[in-house]
Amino acid sequence: MPAAIMQSLKKYDFVSAGMGALCVTGYFVVAHGQAPLEALSLTFGSTIVALVANELLFPNDGNMQ
Repeated sequence: MPAAIMQSLKKYDFVSAGMGALCVTGYFVVAHGQAPLEALSLTFGSTIVALVANELLFPNDGNMQ
């Protein structure tokens, strides 16, 4: 893979950004009967929003320096 892609993958924490969204997705599918595909699309969108917010709040590679 090109170095820029690898650097980008190392920069973001997809696990912590996506786990919260995935937990909420599971809750709404089970408790409220939301369509799974719709819930997963919202999970994907909210993970992207979390990564963008992380970039805006912590522009120095995600560190609070």
